[in-house]
Amino acid sequence: MIPSLRDDLADSVFRWLALDPDPVRFADWAVDLAERCVIEDIGADPAIELLGALGSPEARAALERLSVMPDGPASRENAKAAQSMLADQWSEVTS
Repeated sequence: MIPSLRDDLADSVFRWLALDPDPVRFADWAVDLAERCVIEDIGADPAIELLGALGSPEARAALERLSVMPDGPASRENAKAAQSMLADQWSEVTS
């Protein structure tokens, strides 16, 4: 039960942070927390979404670290999600 509670709690926190009109104000601590949660696979999807929403250089660097495959810090599924977020950000920049 504890692992599912941790996942639910992390999921809720990251989704709540991403709803803030200015999520960058959380970047100092949220980037590190989100990256660690993705590595531990606790609330990984909303953590990756938050990193994408932050859009700061630190958040982008975290996404780049998380996207490394096959021997990166995140699971293959989470690395693919990080790669997808980076691709989405790139397409927004080039549009």
